[in-house]
Amino acid sequence: MHSHQRQEARLSGGIIYSLFVLPLLSSCGGSGGGSGIPPPPPPPPVVSYQQPDAAVCSTSLQLGAGLLCAIQPSAADTASRDQYGNGSLADSVLGFGYHVIAFPPTGTQIEGVYVHFTGSYGRPYNQASANYPSQTFLEEALEANYITIQVAYNNRFSVNLDECGGDISRLNVDNCSGDVREEKLTGIDVSTVSDTPLADGAEFRLLALVDYLAARGFQFPQSFINNGAVNWSVLRVGGHSQGATHALYLGKYFAAQSVCMFAGGFDVPDTIPALPAENLADWLLDSNVVLDIDKVRAVVSVDDNSYAAFISAYQHLGMTQNVHYEEFSGAPYADVGGNVIDGHKAVLSDPRYKNLRVAACFGAR
Repeated sequence: MHSHQRQEARLSGGIIYSLFVLPLLSSCGGSGGGSGIPPPPPPPPVVSYQQPDAAVCSTSLQLGAGLLCAIQPSAADTASRDQYGNGSLADSVLGFGYHVIAFPPTGTQIEGVYVHFTGSYGRPYNQASANYPSQTFLEEALEANYITIQVAYNNRFSVNLDECGGDISRLNVDNCSGDVREEKLTGIDVSTVSDTPLADGAEFRLLALVDYLAARGFQFPQSFINNGAVNWSVLRVGGHSQGATHALYLGKYFAAQSVCMFAGGFDVPDTIPALPAENLADWLLDSNVVLDIDKVRAVVSVDDNSYAAFISAYQHLGMTQNVHYEEFSGAPYADVGGNVIDGHKAVLSDPRYKNLRVAACFGAR
């Protein structure tokens, strides 16, 4: 309750007391014991956070730190796809997947809501293999007392490799990656190289997910919907690879509360205008909208194949090492199961770098 609301409550309570209780005291000869005056009613009980029942999930995994709840996008909204298509094997196994929400245990003092975007081709919950590829990081988020929402969105294609890079005709599309990211996030048809229907846009899917849970009795302890739109300014956002740069876009153009990036933050330049040659995507160079870099944190491996590109973007944005971004080197890398992974994946999955991830996403700003 805000301070002015508390003040109004005290004032209204005093008015009620003076109008009704004081005359009664007077008629009974005072306020001493034995007057028979009932005590004031107790304050309403404080309703603590309640983890939803696993029955709301399409499938779930109970962990010591909380519940991983996977929800099929088409169950939340029938127009939303669970995968890109059935035209090829890649279409049916790469990208999209099920949404995942990491719920801390009942009674947890929730610190906030964090929205995480998976990288290119990945899935929050992979229905083909029945696993949670980001489980290590999700457990870290649970331990930090955050409700984490992994939105399954249109990530079937890489922005820099498939959609705005490689093919010279796409390099000639002005603001290619900026338009692609806007369309993937909002579902608004602004890109000529990406096809993201409204129902596959990240914001629409997040709204549908909130409605789905509300219809089953769960309300988020923190409201982040305003007039039918996501209020990004009260949400921490982050992601890995393609998802990291989506988070940066939300930080710049939607004023997200904070941004954390794992192995991301760079988009390829286009060729318009040809001179002077651009070294970063238009939206990153856009000086009409100022990004508050003090809200941004990043973690990157020096062994990532895109390390130099990420650092060039950080430097352009004014980010400084050990303040806005942390880098590490520790090859060979492995996930929690001991499987060998590269530097690009290690930034999200190697257990040795837990402290860097937690500080980037859940540390003070």
